[in-house]
Amino acid sequence: MINLKQELEGYAPINFKDVEKGAGDIPDNVKNSIVLYNKALESLKSGSEDIAIIELKKAISMNPDFLQAMNLLGICYSYIKDYAKAAEIFQKVVDAEKNGVKALNYLKLLEAGDDMTLPKPKARKKSKPNMSVAKSETKPEGDLSFLDAFKLRGKFDLFKYLAGMVIGVLLMVLIGLPGGPGGDGNAGSRDEAEREQKLLSEKLADYELKYGELEDKYKNLQKDLETANSSIDYYKLLIKLFEAEGMASKKDYTGAADVLVLIKDADFKGEEKARFEKLYNDVMPAAANAAFQEGFRLYNSGQYQEAIDKLSKVQVYKQDFKNMDRVIYYIGRSYMALNDSRNALAAFQKVTSDYPESAFARYARARIRELTQVP
Repeated sequence: MINLKQELEGYAPINFKDVEKGAGDIPDNVKNSIVLYNKALESLKSGSEDIAIIELKKAISMNPDFLQAMNLLGICYSYIKDYAKAAEIFQKVVDAEKNGVKALNYLKLLEAGDDMTLPKPKARKKSKPNMSVAKSETKPEGDLSFLDAFKLRGKFDLFKYLAGMVIGVLLMVLIGLPGGPGGDGNAGSRDEAEREQKLLSEKLADYELKYGELEDKYKNLQKDLETANSSIDYYKLLIKLFEAEGMASKKDYTGAADVLVLIKDADFKGEEKARFEKLYNDVMPAAANAAFQEGFRLYNSGQYQEAIDKLSKVQVYKQDFKNMDRVIYYIGRSYMALNDSRNALAAFQKVTSDYPESAFARYARARIRELTQVP
């Protein structure tokens, strides 16, 4: 016979990220079926086979080609001794052929039982692809780890605990029903059995309703977590703003400017927005002037690559810097000193095109003639 606990070892939760890497965006019906499949695995591990069956049936109704879920549903039916349904499920998987080997083995295990009569296997149909969760499969069935769930924090852990308590209470109610697995009732008539079945169906419907409510709460908690993460990101940007203010107060204008460049696209609100704009307008001109002075000093001391790096920052800090023609010219001179003619020519040509009336444009033209003169 089929050993439920042993077979569960071959069924791992499905990880969305792994599937999306190979298949791209996943349709909503497939995503929802995967969520239900993963929940069914959790239900089985906690001993709630009836709940797992409901979850797997929902998953398969959303995604009829979810053969992995069908195999697991067949195992559940076998465990509760509904062998005819188990055989029917396994036969459907065998006919689909994608996961036929495992399902065929399950059928053989069912046939080995002494207390059941199985339907004869149908003639096998032409194979059709398993469209359950991915366009291509590179792992054996059960090895896919689809959804690392959600990185939910303390609130979600509490929610899971409460959800488990609710489900446990509902199961106790179901088990205690007359005629149920733990009940003392012994139906003496067809009418009594039908009443018990109706009562059980009503309880299951009530559970499904509560299950839907729990799902809604879960989604709301998810939204709360996303909002919290957004707030955390905003606070991180504020910390950067405070760091820039501290650097500016110590006259480290280039350091403050580097931080402001990183956060300039941040969507600051209200007072923080005004604070950022004031700091940006105060720091950037000072940072550009400091970078220019340091770059010119580095050029005069023969540190040409360092001069290029520092002077290039002037263009980042303040594009309308008053001495920009001189900045670009000395970038060109630094490249020229490093025997990088291509970048030197590009710098000199920018001076002549952007600042044609400047004295540095005349110097740049002379440098261009030097670089392009044929020996």
